[in-house]
Amino acid sequence: MGEPLRIGMAGAGKISGAYLDTLEHLDSVREVHGTDGSLPVPGPNGFEGQVEYHGAGGGWGVLPVSAGRRGAGRGTGLADLAEALTDGRPHRAPAELARHVLDVLLTLLDSAHRGGALPVASGCAQPEAVSLS
Repeated sequence: MGEPLRIGMAGAGKISGAYLDTLEHLDSVREVHGTDGSLPVPGPNGFEGQVEYHGAGGGWGVLPVSAGRRGAGRGTGLADLAEALTDGRPHRAPAELARHVLDVLLTLLDSAHRGGALPVASGCAQPEAVSLS
C-alpha cells in the first residue's frame, strides 16, 4: 500500500497555529491538509463546485470532473444504493468503507487535538466510481 496516509484538518473549528507546516491553504469551510498537499472541499449539499488542489512544489490547480451525476443532490447516494440492490451489483457503501471513513474522521480530530499530521491506520478497497453523466 506504500507510505501511510498522513492527514491534518482545518475548518470551522480551526486551531490557530496548528498548521504552520501546511503547504498552502484557502479560507474554505472544509480543508484537508496532508503531507503531499492541501485540498479544499466544496459543500456537500449540492455536489457542485470545483475541487482545488495544491501539491508540494506547485501552485493551486483544479482537479477535472471525472465521475458523478451532474446536477445531483441529496438522496442521489441512496438512489444509487437502491439501484445496485435491484440490479444485483455491489453497492458503493460497504461496511469496510464506512469503517475507513470513520477512522479518517477520528484521525482528523486527533490530529487537530495534537497539532500535527497522523497516519490513518485503516484502508479499504475503493468502490467503483459513479459514471460521469
